[in-house]
Amino acid sequence: MPRIEVVEADLARVEDQRAIVALLDAYARDPMGNGAPLAEDVLLEAIAEKGRELGCCKVTLEVQENNQRARRVYQAAGFSQATYLEEAGGALFMSKPL
Repeated sequence: MPRIEVVEADLARVEDQRAIVALLDAYARDPMGNGAPLAEDVLLEAIAEKGRELGCCKVTLEVQENNQRARRVYQAAGFSQATYLEEAGGALFMSKPL
């Protein structure tokens, strides 16, 4: 059986950025994702840069609560659970099927 090595992503390295995009693409293609591939030019920093250009104050994303691998990737990229008032706790993303 091949040995599996777990390596923490360094988002400053292009190679690691590409690996993360590949991981996100695999998730997006899954029925729990969007069931379709990501666009070719998807990168988390590119999204943040575009937001800065537009004068946005933040970037938000959705991740399954039990998807620890994706949560670690997002946390390494600087994302955290939204908190508006410390005493109110973290914000939750909610939806309503139509």
